[in-house]
Amino acid sequence: AAEYPSEQTIHGLFEAQTKQTPEQPALFFEGEQLTYRELNERANRLARTLRSQGVTKDRLVGLMTERSVDMIVGIFGILKAGGAYVPIDPTYPEERIRYMLDDSGAKLLLTQNHLVDKVAFDGSVLVLNGAQGVYHEDGSNLEPLSGPNDLAYVIYTSGTTGQPKGVMLEHRGLCNLKTYFDQTLKIRTSDHTLLFASYSFDAACWEIFQALFCGATLYVPTTETILNYERFEQYMANHRITVAALPPTYAVYLEPERMPYLRVLFTAGSASSTELVYKWKDQVAYYNGYGPTENSVATSVWPVSEDERAGQLISIGRPIPNHRVYMVDVHGHLAPVGVAGELCVSGPGLARGYLDRPELTAEKFVANPFAVGEAGYERMYRTGDLARWMPDGNIEYLGRIDH
Repeated sequence: AAEYPSEQTIHGLFEAQTKQTPEQPALFFEGEQLTYRELNERANRLARTLRSQGVTKDRLVGLMTERSVDMIVGIFGILKAGGAYVPIDPTYPEERIRYMLDDSGAKLLLTQNHLVDKVAFDGSVLVLNGAQGVYHEDGSNLEPLSGPNDLAYVIYTSGTTGQPKGVMLEHRGLCNLKTYFDQTLKIRTSDHTLLFASYSFDAACWEIFQALFCGATLYVPTTETILNYERFEQYMANHRITVAALPPTYAVYLEPERMPYLRVLFTAGSASSTELVYKWKDQVAYYNGYGPTENSVATSVWPVSEDERAGQLISIGRPIPNHRVYMVDVHGHLAPVGVAGELCVSGPGLARGYLDRPELTAEKFVANPFAVGEAGYERMYRTGDLARWMPDGNIEYLGRIDH
């Protein structure tokens, strides 16, 4: 257990940081830079327009932009209006984009002028970089409509079978991570952090809010930079990036000495390897993380660089503050140390469920029999992952149950 800003919202934490460091650079993309004050004001102006369009709490708003300043402004504008954003990667096939818009029931889509014709949409479209005035003249903070238990975003996970499903996440899950960013990763105003993931993945939430909850500067490289390892290493050096979260399958191709300013490397999204651990553990503070989208990005973290045995085994670490992890056997009992079971999670990061999928929600989000009467832990999520406790309290991930 740990104290966290449980009464706050994502945009509320950003506004509090803006008050502390208004002139600190918040966002950098391709030569364009916004301070905390500028980003906050632009998002406020957008939020007022969105409210006039009927956006209120728990209302889903589609957001389809390329990696840009518009993307971050759009996210905060929707949150400040009280709504929840549905990120849609414009590189997705048209059929998938249409499915996400239809399934989410979004009546409003924020996009960029060159993407307007990407997909036929029945609702209203607002162009973030167009000539028409989507930005209200009043840039002051708005009276909040949403609270910690209201929806912040809906992310569509591909799912191994059938159509993608929308996972509904509330504000408190990301607010809980602020403690981790502050106390463990020690994110400060001097940090230059990176947005690597596509914002249609929840890893991007970790990257964006890690920076903007803590006064750091968020750097957004282009897709072209990310797709070229050498250009990416050059970008990391040129912009003095100090904190990055990368998939292990990408990090394995990079050379630590070409990124001399990096102090924290976080890997997640797939299994790390002993090769990767040996390559990075002495160069940076290396953390290996695990977490399904259904539990607000991160469930457990392994500080690789602090573990004497790093390289002999790969772990997904221990639960982060306020998260509980249970290994449950086929009879629904807790599995002993060393015995494999289904990894189940509980805590403030848990999703509300799957959008308009009550049967699937009931199957995966179940009553938590191990924390009866404990506020905040009434439900647990069955991940479908197989894992076991190791004697030192770390978790070893063993794969998917259905494999």
